[in-house]
Amino acid sequence: MSRRTLIMPHCVEDIGDTLAAAPSAHDRVVLTADPDTSARLTALDIPHLTPFELVNRDERAAYLEYEAGALRFFDAQARVDTGYLNPLAVARYRLTGAHRRLTWMSYLTRRAMQRLRPGRAISFAGECGHGLDQPADVRRLALFEGVLRASADALGVQNVVVRRSSAAGRFVDHVAARNRETALRRPDVAGDLRGRPYVLFQSNGVDLIRQAPLVRATRDALGLPCVQIFSHATAEQLEHVRSLGHIVWNERALCATSDRMPDEAGRSGLRRFLEAARVEPAASELFTSSHTRSHIDFLFGPYSETVGRALLGWRRFFSEWPPIAVIANYHAPAVDAAVAAGIPTLTLTHGLMMIGQTAWYETLPECDIAALSDRHARTLIETGIDERRIKLIGDPYADAMVRDGSVPDEDPEKHAMRAAARAKLGVEPDKRLVAICTGSLGMPAKTSHAPIADFAAAFRGLGALADLIGRRHEWRFAIKRHPRFDHHEAHDRAFARLPERLRPINADQVSLADLSLAADAIVVWNVLTSGLVESSFWGRPTYLLDEGLIWHDHALWATDAWPCVSSHRSLEDELTRVFADDAHAAKRGKQARAAANNFTPGAGVSSLDRGLAWVEGAARARRGQSAAIPQSV
Repeated sequence: MSRRTLIMPHCVEDIGDTLAAAPSAHDRVVLTADPDTSARLTALDIPHLTPFELVNRDERAAYLEYEAGALRFFDAQARVDTGYLNPLAVARYRLTGAHRRLTWMSYLTRRAMQRLRPGRAISFAGECGHGLDQPADVRRLALFEGVLRASADALGVQNVVVRRSSAAGRFVDHVAARNRETALRRPDVAGDLRGRPYVLFQSNGVDLIRQAPLVRATRDALGLPCVQIFSHATAEQLEHVRSLGHIVWNERALCATSDRMPDEAGRSGLRRFLEAARVEPAASELFTSSHTRSHIDFLFGPYSETVGRALLGWRRFFSEWPPIAVIANYHAPAVDAAVAAGIPTLTLTHGLMMIGQTAWYETLPECDIAALSDRHARTLIETGIDERRIKLIGDPYADAMVRDGSVPDEDPEKHAMRAAARAKLGVEPDKRLVAICTGSLGMPAKTSHAPIADFAAAFRGLGALADLIGRRHEWRFAIKRHPRFDHHEAHDRAFARLPERLRPINADQVSLADLSLAADAIVVWNVLTSGLVESSFWGRPTYLLDEGLIWHDHALWATDAWPCVSSHRSLEDELTRVFADDAHAAKRGKQARAAANNFTPGAGVSSLDRGLAWVEGAARARRGQSAAIPQSV
């Protein structure tokens, strides 16, 4: 029997406990799927494996087939019969994201055990909980311990369970917890609407602001009241939309209901599901193991109950206060209830880079879908979505970015704004500014897919970026990190060796628009982000550095038209050339802007006008059902 012990720290806080559980460096094999943990282990000079050393580019097809089989099974079998709508089919993208995390970890641990042949695997004691989205301050997904145990059992590897020295950060469904803990005042629906026909906008977080142009235009151009509903948002986001005069309601207060889903509905659904899973190879280990059962019990129990109540609340609300139309940025209970009630419903994009998130659209109910561009529409049709549902609208929020970016730099107002943005960043007048945008390389506890980047190689690339910064003293660099999902461990380690005066400017608190305006060139570094599109509207040379994106499909994500560089050396060569040759800089800027056009409807009618036309059509369709709709509409 092998003496080797497989240990898998899932977050930085796990490192001490996992190493203490297997103190002999000779006998232990450390594997982590968390980029921050890998960065810390590297800083500590602790040898370890990362996912792409076990699941390389050549295995991508095999993994995706494994994942697809598990998802197909869940979609086909997961049903709770409530007599209205199946709550497990509502917001299905959320469950799809959870199961992609689980299938990735299951596949990875299986490959580790098959190839490394350890004699035992270390996991931690405690309740495994469920695998839905984590609160931002919870770094560990407890269910991964259950996945590790299930794989060990299936392959006959000894499972050693130890206790953590730190709190496990038990997972809770934070939205449901807020529902219980917060006393919410029901909105004054009658007072806000005063009997007028209205349009209901559903969203969360920053998408409340993304909806604002269409909300204002619907209100001002069509004379229709608009209501924005949300379940979570920051105080700043709510203050912003309310300052615009929007009516904003909390949907948890609006649709509170005491109705309960019959207990038997969940129990019978669970029985049917487990019976089918026991004979389905793609599902048996993930869904029937005693180690992961807590996840399934949660989905058929508290989760279905929470979503079922929301559906009943929306059905009741729509029967009493039916809107002309519902426009959403998320697949949520309001969307399913509106479709079931026959209310015209449109889903806008959650972000411009959603062009590659086909699964997001495939899980929607039979509503209309706002495609970003002709290319996006073709992609959706190729996935099997009915062409009649796809409306070429674009993103009304992007109209302003396209407009502002098209103003020549010589325009006095834009010239002054650029000078102010550079001064705010502290960039000397004689320096060329290179803006670097970074983000998550794929954290299984936080993202809905396997990592698309080989983060071990990417972190080596951060060191190469630091070397570049250290060589080119005549340039300045500013780095804007993702506000929630970036890798501070890796950044700090890479740039700590640079003298203070050469370290990149921290642009985290600077808007992307101001950073793009100030920059002479922009680099999006080993991530797929809407920032790539938005920064390209400004006409600057904008590059996608894809050194670590080994599972990235340029055609699917429409990034194949961008100037791409595959190494920091080629990036340096490109920057040297664009800063020495104005014609080449203009060429690269035009190329980036043309690439960004794949995310807009193109010239002619604006996205805002297209969105208004859809609302107007919905109003006409319902005129006969609501005599109070203004005749001007």
